[in-house]
Amino acid sequence: MEGICADRLRDHLDRRRWLTDAQGGFRSGRGCTEVLIDLLDRWWEHTDSTRPGDATVTAVLLDLAKAFDKISH
Repeated sequence: MEGICADRLRDHLDRRRWLTDAQGGFRSGRGCTEVLIDLLDRWWEHTDSTRPGDATVTAVLLDLAKAFDKISH
């Protein structure tokens, strides 16, 4: 049942285009490595195109792998 709900939710989000291409988690064919490479590419592109001191990059990375497996039931 969980898999069916997850598939339907993913399909719904994809159809509505509510997830950006930068969203890597919970999507087939996309993983953390690709997201980090994209982030680094954008970071270097931004820092190369701005004056020193003006480059501001903000990133929020969460790794919740197996977070719920560690909860005592």
